[in-house]
Amino acid sequence: MSEILRKHREEVDDMCFRHPWFNLVYNWIIWALIIALGISCMAWAYDVRAERRAASLTATALAEYQAEQNAAETARMEELAAAQASETAVITREAEMIAKLYFGIDRFIEKYDYSEADLFTYARCVFNRVENEKYSDTLEDVINQADQWTGYFENNPILKGYYNTALKAVEEWHSESIKPVSNEYLWAELTPNGIYLKNDFHADGYAIRQRYPWR
Repeated sequence: MSEILRKHREEVDDMCFRHPWFNLVYNWIIWALIIALGISCMAWAYDVRAERRAASLTATALAEYQAEQNAAETARMEELAAAQASETAVITREAEMIAKLYFGIDRFIEKYDYSEADLFTYARCVFNRVENEKYSDTLEDVINQADQWTGYFENNPILKGYYNTALKAVEEWHSESIKPVSNEYLWAELTPNGIYLKNDFHADGYAIRQRYPWR
């Protein structure tokens, strides 16, 4: 066996001797393989770094996006809270003015015992004027119009019972999607039998009258 290997080595050596470019080609092939392996390793390392960088950028972008969404949601909630607070303040102020209106008619016409339905009817007269183009479009301006509301004064007290009824009337007015009565009913008629709205101030005998609940 050793003799066969020896002869084979001699044949290879003889071939290399007879073909001098053999070693050169062989070395080129080896170096080419080494270089290719090095390039492959570098490419793999680059891909790994690129993937890690992409993952890092994706995580950062996701965090930034989430932060933007959180900030937008916080701003929206703050805006909503501010709007609700503003709306609550407006409703409270309007209910206070209507409560002063109630105090006026109940104190200056003590011979009449008006029910909650009468008070709702009286408040609707104010709301109808606010919605009618002939009058101001703010409840405060309508109520403060001179010589229009019996017993109303800005310094009238706000009694709890009147305020609660006024608050219900104002909230109902703001929340209604369908008007319960036309805003052409602009005048309130205070009678011993209750408060009525009418659509004509002068034609007492011919005016159409409405009362809460609307009929």
